[in-house]
Formats: sequence, C-alpha cells, structure tokens
Amino acid sequence: MKRLIFAFVLMLAPAERCLAISTQFEDLVAATQYAVGSSFTSGGIRFDVLSYPYSFPLRVGTNNYAGGSGHELWMGSGVGVQIAIPPATSQVSFKFGQYHSDNGLRINGVESPWRTNIRQLDGTTLGGVAVTVEDTSQIRPIGTVTLTGAISSLFVGGVEFAIDDLDITAPAASPDFDADGDVDGADFLRWQRGLGTSSAAAANGDADGDRDVDGADLVVWRNGLGATIAEAAVSIPEPSALILAVVSFAALSHHRRARARNILVP
Repeated sequence: MKRLIFAFVLMLAPAERCLAISTQFEDLVAATQYAVGSSFTSGGIRFDVLSYPYSFPLRVGTNNYAGGSGHELWMGSGVGVQIAIPPATSQVSFKFGQYHSDNGLRINGVESPWRTNIRQLDGTTLGGVAVTVEDTSQIRPIGTVTLTGAISSLFVGGVEFAIDDLDITAPAASPDFDADGDVDGADFLRWQRGLGTSSAAAANGDADGDRDVDGADLVVWRNGLGATIAEAAVSIPEPSALILAVVSFAALSHHRRARARNILVP
C-alpha cells in the first residue's frame, strides 16, 4: 500500500536506545578448533584467538562446562579470546566454568595477575571497570561474570576454562552523523557517502555500532525519527521497499560519482 505524504520532518526520539548483542555460540560447529592467531565471528561478534600464555587451540565444546545454553568456548590448555567490543559498551556478562586456577581478564589494557582464580576478582576494579563474579552452583565450579563501566577492550583467557552466554550492552550510535545537534538531510548525505565502508565510525554513517555502513544504518536513521515530506507530493512505498530502493539509489549515485571522477575533461 502506498501513501501520499506532503512534508519531510525529522524528529529525534527522546529516549536513549541501547544496542544489545549476545551469543550462545550455537552458530559455531561443535568440536571446531581455532588456532592462536585466527579469528571467528559468533552472533555478529568478532573473536581473535590469542595465547594465554601458551599457544594451544581454542575449541567449540558441548560439555556444558560453563552451565550455559549448549555450545561453549573451551580454553583447555592456556588460550584466550579478544572480544570485539562496540563503542561505548557499558556492560558485559558471560557464564563461566573454572576447572583450573590459571584464568583471568584484560580490560581496557589492564590485566589481572597471572594464576588468578577468577572468583578472586569479585568486587575489584580492573581498567576502571567493576567486576562482579557470582557463583551459580554449590556443586559445580560455574558462575557468571558481570563487568560494569566504560569498556573499550576485553580479553578473556584461561586454562581448563569455559565461557558461554555472552551478553554485551552499549548505547546505540546516534544517527546525528555530523554531530551538529540535529538529525537532517546532511546526516543522510553522510550515510550515503559512507555506504559500503568497513571499519566505520558514526561520522561515516554507522548508526548501529557494528563498524560498517549499510541498509541497517538507514533503518536506524529512519526508524529513530518521525518522517513527513516537504515539497511536492511523493508516492512512498511501504518501509521495507523504501529502504531497499534508497540503498540501491545511493549505491548507484556513489558509483556514478566515482566514474565521473575518472573521466578526463579536455
């Protein structure tokens, strides 16, 4: 169904929106091993495998050592993961299973002492972030770690250590891409010019904090605002078709500008 709209007014929603990302590692193949130096993605989150302090591989386990949902990351012989944290992350939590004392965290570049029992970090502050460790079973060595504060980087490592049910909370990036205090056509132009960019920031048109610029960012820009049209009557398709049409048009316009720059004018 189409609607005729006569004004195009953008109004920013007053409530702060949060970006919640989580993974239970069910999208990973059981028994897969990831060598030190490799990387993988689960639930849209990137993980880089690093030594801690050894270089044995990380394995996707199914033994429920962390008391989680099913698949889990098993750090059998001294290995860890650097977790790609969205900008302005305010809280991270994960379930853990601890079967050796050598495990720890590195938050914002500050690392817990080697050969630490992770339960000893309960009530401490690491890298300016509060650490809470809750035991969830009196029979098994499992629990939940919750990190609260401004988190820009996070590494988790250990020996005979499992993690599962990772949850990350961060404020959603603002669609005010040019940071001038309002949301208008200039912000759309930022998104259009940045379309297809990887390793992107909000200034490039990344509205959902996933470090790229695509149609999902346009949805955030549009859905976070109310929209009407200002000049001539325009026939507007339903939202899903509109987003596809705008993304396609923006990509075509970007391609044409790129071609024009390569044409020599006598």
